[in-house]
Amino acid sequence: MPLSDLTDSELSSYYALYKSMMAPSKRCEYIKQYGFDTKYSYHIIRLCLESQQILETGNLDLRRDSDILKSIRRGEWTEEQVRKFFSDSEESMRKLYDESTAVPHSPDETAIKELLVNCLEEHYGDLSSAVHIPGRAENTVQDVVNLLKERGYI
Repeated sequence: MPLSDLTDSELSSYYALYKSMMAPSKRCEYIKQYGFDTKYSYHIIRLCLESQQILETGNLDLRRDSDILKSIRRGEWTEEQVRKFFSDSEESMRKLYDESTAVPHSPDETAIKELLVNCLEEHYGDLSSAVHIPGRAENTVQDVVNLLKERGYI
């Protein structure tokens, strides 16, 4: 529905809702003060640095780059610096990914399935009765038929 079709009361309600949702957020203030959303930029750079760290070491230290991230939140970086850092990081991470031995390039499906079964058994108990084994039902029926034949019922 276009805004022009709303009544004054509906517009007032939407505006009040908008204000209440924006009140907890300081993003508008960041944009007014620094010219761009420093919180969003902080998260972009944080994800770049964390990804780079995982590719280099196979591990993650969440405090490793805290000084850089805090400086971004304080508005000490310009939007251009954030954009340049991101584009440089993107290129270096492609190279790191290709050369990385810290992180496997494909998942270990067997280990993942084993972990999943262990988690389910931890939560629900023994899953042996819930696991479907192809042909198991047919084999059981055939065993019953054979037993009935042996005893002369069929």
